[in-house]
Amino acid sequence: DGTRTYCPDVVEEMVQKGLCYSPTIQTAFRGLERYAGVEGLSAEDKAKKESARYKLSRKLENLNEMLEAGVSIIAGTDAIKEFGDYVIGLELFVYAGMTDAQALESATSNAAREIGLGDCLGTLRPDMVADIVVVDGEAHRRIADLRNVVEVFQGGRRVEVPSHIREMIPATAAPGVASDVGAVLNG
Repeated sequence: DGTRTYCPDVVEEMVQKGLCYSPTIQTAFRGLERYAGVEGLSAEDKAKKESARYKLSRKLENLNEMLEAGVSIIAGTDAIKEFGDYVIGLELFVYAGMTDAQALESATSNAAREIGLGDCLGTLRPDMVADIVVVDGEAHRRIADLRNVVEVFQGGRRVEVPSHIREMIPATAAPGVASDVGAVLNG
């Protein structure tokens, strides 16, 4: 109905039918982040900030409820506007109640399965397409480590990351958003 109301009947039907949910939660975060820590907002900007806070808090609450109900959650975006938005979405999944490993699976094996490609993508096994991102860290234990990209392989072949993108990586390789989500939500 256009609201952000949690509907248990719909969630139950999703579980029964094996449907998945991709909340594109990072867009709500970016909306709120624009206003975090900004003093002297106009009445219009204060209203936009509160609207973004409401949108994100409801998405986080609904995501947590859906997780508890057993809905398959997959990562995705409407469009990646800024570098790192995909990782922000995964960090927010963790903030909403997923483990780091579950968030990683939502972007890999679960996503591949839900689009019908789980037999060739999404896991590291023999006879699978070897699309791999190598990171400095342990993303299955700290999802923010996905920001620390070392190498990228597509179809088993190393992909040279363009210098203009590689230059952006240190700026986003700071400690993960997960520790800052509370500050943005409450700021």
